[in-house]
Amino acid sequence: LISFSVSVIYVVQVLHALAPERKQDPLRDSVASGMLMAVGATILTALIVAGFAFAEILDDAGPDRPITVMAHRGSSLKAPENSLSAIRLAMEEGADMVEIDVQETADGVVVLLHDSDLARIAGVRRGIHEMTLAEIRELDAGSWFSEDFAGERIPTLREALELGWPTVGFNVELKYAGHDRELAASVIRILDESGCTECVISSLNQGAVEEVRRLAPDRRVGLIVGQSLGNLMRVDADFFAVRTGLASRDLIYGSRRRGREVIVWTVNDPVDMARMAALGVDGIMTDNPALLRTVMEQRAELSRAERVAFSVRAWLSR
Repeated sequence: LISFSVSVIYVVQVLHALAPERKQDPLRDSVASGMLMAVGATILTALIVAGFAFAEILDDAGPDRPITVMAHRGSSLKAPENSLSAIRLAMEEGADMVEIDVQETADGVVVLLHDSDLARIAGVRRGIHEMTLAEIRELDAGSWFSEDFAGERIPTLREALELGWPTVGFNVELKYAGHDRELAASVIRILDESGCTECVISSLNQGAVEEVRRLAPDRRVGLIVGQSLGNLMRVDADFFAVRTGLASRDLIYGSRRRGREVIVWTVNDPVDMARMAALGVDGIMTDNPALLRTVMEQRAELSRAERVAFSVRAWLSR
C-alpha cells in the first residue's frame, strides 16, 4: 500500500511536469486535462499490475534517446541488397547504419553476399567460396532486382566502407557457408584499417561472437537471435539483434540494465516501427530507411506526454 501511494504521488508529479502551461482557453484546458488523466490512469494500471519501474518509461519517452535507423542490406526495398547502390541510397535516405552480410571468396577476399550461393542474385549455382574475386566480378548482380541495376557488381567489404564511412556506420554480419577460413579475423583487420569506429560485427553463430570478442575485445559485437532466446545474458555480446516477435520489455530493460542494446529486425510497416520505438528498442533494422526516418521524425514531434502514453501502451502489449 505504501509503495502504491508513493507511485501515485510520483505519477501525479510527473504528469504535472509534463502538462503544458495553462492557456486562457477552457476547452483546450479541458481536453488537455482529460488526456493527462487518461495517461495517468494507464500508467497507474501498469504500476499496479506489474510494479514496473516508471522511470524507465520516462527515459524511453525522452526526446534525446536515440534510436538507430539501420538499413537492412542497404536500402534493399529500392535497390539490390548488399550492393553499392543500396548503400548509397541508404545514405541518401538518412540511415545511421547499414547492415551488410559478408563471406569470403576462394582467394580469401571478403565480399558482400547473403545467400550460400549465387543462384538467386546472379543465376549461378555456385557458392562464393568456390569462385575467385575475378570470376565474381564478371557476374551481373543487379538485373535480378531490376533492369535499372543491370551490371551491378558484388562489392568487396573495403569498397563498401570506402563508399559509406564516415557518413554511415556498418553492422557487418559474418555469414558462414562452409568456407570461412579466417572470416572474423579478416573482417576485423579490414575494419581496423578503414578506421571505422562506428562499425560493429554480428553473427547468428555464438562461436563467431566469442571469436570476435577474443580477437578484438574493443570492437562491438552482437548476437543475432531468430528463434528461442534462452539465457542471452550469458553471452558476452554488446547487443542483441532479434526478430520483432522476440522483443519484450523484459529483454529490452534487462539488457539495458546490463549495458547491452536491443535491435529489432526486419521492420517495414510504419505502425510496427512506431510500436518498437515506443517499446524502447535501441535500433530498428528495415529495408526502407526513408520510411523509418520519417516515422522517427514524426515521433520526435510528439509531446513527451504523448510519448509516455505510447510507451506505456506498447509496454502493456508485450
